[in-house]
Amino acid sequence: ALGTALSPQGTGLAKALIKFKRGVKLGKNGFTHLCVHAAGVFGNDKVSLQDRVAWVLQRADEIIGTGTDPDSYRDFWRQADKPYMFLAVCEELAECILSSTKEREEFISHIPCAQDGSCNGIQHYSAMLRDPVGAVSVNLMDADIPKDIYLNCADKVIEFINYGLKYEQTFNGKEWIPAKDIDTVMQRGWLEFTVRRDATKKPTMVIPYGGTKISCRDDCRLYLDKFTKKARDDDPEYRNPFEILKYLDENQKAINTQTYAITMLHHLVWKALDEIVIAARTAMIFLKKITQVIVNDGKHGNMLYWDSPTGVRVYQDIKDTKQNRVTTYLEGTIKLTLQEDTKKIDKRRMQTSISPNFVHNLDTSHLQMTTCTASDYSIQDFCTVHDSFATHAGNCDLL
Repeated sequence: ALGTALSPQGTGLAKALIKFKRGVKLGKNGFTHLCVHAAGVFGNDKVSLQDRVAWVLQRADEIIGTGTDPDSYRDFWRQADKPYMFLAVCEELAECILSSTKEREEFISHIPCAQDGSCNGIQHYSAMLRDPVGAVSVNLMDADIPKDIYLNCADKVIEFINYGLKYEQTFNGKEWIPAKDIDTVMQRGWLEFTVRRDATKKPTMVIPYGGTKISCRDDCRLYLDKFTKKARDDDPEYRNPFEILKYLDENQKAINTQTYAITMLHHLVWKALDEIVIAARTAMIFLKKITQVIVNDGKHGNMLYWDSPTGVRVYQDIKDTKQNRVTTYLEGTIKLTLQEDTKKIDKRRMQTSISPNFVHNLDTSHLQMTTCTASDYSIQDFCTVHDSFATHAGNCDLL
């Protein structure tokens, strides 16, 4: 058993400290999977599997040095996206690289090598709907180089910005309209600041789990704040392109240019999602409509249920709540507000909850079915985080 501080769901350092007690021989392809894992935690995970292995072998000297004398090679391994996880795998790789092919196959590995899903919620919807477009974007179809739906969305946003600049238009959340001077300046500002995949990752990821325009706007604000802060760490005088602008509205009041820029970006991100996440959104609309019919019908007691792929019946029964004020006289007067369920169905929350609950159920079913099937094939050791399945490198082919 692991504590909360040391778990597969913990920080990069916590994950790096975790090894399987039982070791498994690398076998024929285990070394390849160990290399793929190393390249992935370093950050080189957007190329083919063969290129990831080549990347490791091209840096054999640095990896051997990291695994045997990490202090001397600190400048190398600290460049990794997940430096401590990279350091951990280098300890095994160092010994493997120096071994013969036969010795590598006999090497006993304890490192969990993860195989991650790509935007798991959209993967589920794409698979259920047999959607070839969505399947390609989230790596359900064979491809030498993995697709990146977050990067695709960011590229689409940049495409919209360039369109707006070319035709002097701006998107107001509903339609393209003639751009004002402030719109053109903001568009140029976003091109200067650059819309990275970080700007679109969270909004895209949470779409199947009930993401909204409001949450998308909040994520865009966090993106701007995060990268502004990061730039200020290097240059305390740095100001992003929107902080230095001064504009007045029609009432001659100062416009909050930061908020204006965030609003522009979130409109474009949401429009990009409309064009990229098509089939999944159709399914979510269908689920909401089904829920609306059931909760308004009353014939089934307003309760919604479905059977999961594992055979478990899932019930969704969300009631309205009422607030009760409670006054106590412990340590002085304290007033508490307690929420209590009523017998009346909460129709709004029933509709907004169905998509995330349905997809979360598919996530858990997929995890259970995968681990149970793997157990049938004698895979006994797992580290799992939502859509990430980690086992020994020697068992990755089987998984």
